[in-house]
Amino acid sequence: MDESDLENLEDMLDNKEKDLENYKEILDDVENYQNDDLQTETNNSDDYDDLPTSTVVTGQWVLVKFTTKSSLKHYVGIVSSVNYEGIPTVKYVRKSAFRGNDDNTAFVYPDVPDVCELRHLDDIVCKLPNPIIGRRGKIFFKVSFKGYNII
Repeated sequence: MDESDLENLEDMLDNKEKDLENYKEILDDVENYQNDDLQTETNNSDDYDDLPTSTVVTGQWVLVKFTTKSSLKHYVGIVSSVNYEGIPTVKYVRKSAFRGNDDNTAFVYPDVPDVCELRHLDDIVCKLPNPIIGRRGKIFFKVSFKGYNII
């Protein structure tokens, strides 16, 4: 190895050290940014209610759970009203035997309306997007219901 090779090697090492310092600065910035975001989220969480029902309004589609002695069942419904205490009344639909395209679950309104006021706000599992209404009144959601015991 001659002197020029050693100089080149030293230059390469200097460049690598500078790159390493730059990466460390970037990592520090990312960690500080993440910590700031976490602090902001923690501060903002005090301002809002975490319950999914805090923003449930009339006309909102929801997935509701009903617990029996031996099982847990889920129903899809639309909020028909919300009383002065914030307790929603839900009009439920039933799973249809017909399956749509892409193995989507289809829902229909039952012959006898199934309307019930929720007892516990925690029974709302999640809010659903607005459905697609198909021919003959079939109701489809762009949501997978796998893992839920839908009735």
